[in-house]
Amino acid sequence: MSSPSVQTNGHVSTVSSTNGEPVANPSSLSVEEIERRLSALEDRGAMSTERWEKLYREHTKRKLPEGVVPLYDFERPDPLQWFVAGLVPEGHLTMLIADGGTGKSFLALHLALCIASGQPFLGRGVDRGRVLYIDHELDEDEQRRRVWRVAAGMGLGAHDEALRHRLFYTRPHHPLGTDDHHIKVLEYVDRLDIDFVVLDSLTMGAAGDIKDQSDFVPIAQQIRQWPTTLAIDHVSHSTARSSASKARAFGSVFKRNAARSSLTLAKADTGGYVIQQEKSNFDAGDARLYYATTFEEDAVTFEHIDEADERAADLLSDLSSEGVTLTAVKKLYETFEGAVLPENVVEWRDERDGCTSVAVGTVRNHLTALRQSDDVVSAEGEGVLPAKAKYESDASF
Repeated sequence: MSSPSVQTNGHVSTVSSTNGEPVANPSSLSVEEIERRLSALEDRGAMSTERWEKLYREHTKRKLPEGVVPLYDFERPDPLQWFVAGLVPEGHLTMLIADGGTGKSFLALHLALCIASGQPFLGRGVDRGRVLYIDHELDEDEQRRRVWRVAAGMGLGAHDEALRHRLFYTRPHHPLGTDDHHIKVLEYVDRLDIDFVVLDSLTMGAAGDIKDQSDFVPIAQQIRQWPTTLAIDHVSHSTARSSASKARAFGSVFKRNAARSSLTLAKADTGGYVIQQEKSNFDAGDARLYYATTFEEDAVTFEHIDEADERAADLLSDLSSEGVTLTAVKKLYETFEGAVLPENVVEWRDERDGCTSVAVGTVRNHLTALRQSDDVVSAEGEGVLPAKAKYESDASF
């Protein structure tokens, strides 16, 4: 039997079978035949890249056992997708933890409505999808009252087509972690074509001892089979009064380990709130998002604010020294409507309660780092201007 030949026609090469006819579909060949033909082609340059890749893929696919795929391939993989830009990665578990009374369930409802309607979440783009809210804390009547108030605050009406059949609720009869609970969730996800799950809350819904790793790991394994999930949870007593960046979820440390993004929520006496991303497996994981909430009888509103806003003043103590300098630049720019000098920042910090005084040389170092991170841009002399927000309200992000 003769070896396969390579025929070049212009810029396109084809691999011929032993009888001289081109092989149109490599999948019709046996593994042995593919191996023989590849070994006979000593000069890969005689083949088109497309043909080589096609043969190689078929060869590799047949040689691997079921359930195993090549980790590296010719084609560049798609980039990571986010349900909420930079905060909630698609297809993974995100934790939202906070002390009692900080409004984390209201915030989760606001996020659910943003995803269902396609509206930005506190200035960040979202992927629109169908949401299932799993409630282990309250009941249907209370959640209906809450969602009406939050929807009203967003300008969404009762018959808004943007929400129709896109936000669903369930109060499970079985504890989280049991087979009955898991089977029901998978059934709802399949029947309702759910894209995003809100679990409220992880600790209250769990069966067994949530502080025990052996009880939590099966729960984490079940959640991995769900769509993108935001799990609300309570903060541990030992960190309840600490800064947002240091707060940790109650119970097993494996809660944090299982999450691919971990968000903490803190409330200031001055009326503002901060969402701190204290962990991310996919980027630097240091995002901070400030907002203010207004609670009225018929509406609850969420307003994205800047860290320089007076309502966020009490949250400055949780910032790094460099972060305080950035806040000063933004606040002073609003006052000056022009470039901010290092000396201006020093004076601003000296006059503000809760801010540590620093030397002008330290501020210059801060500004250098902030230029490198694109948080500020250079102006005349040593002056700087605040840069545009890193994430825009773009649902296609």
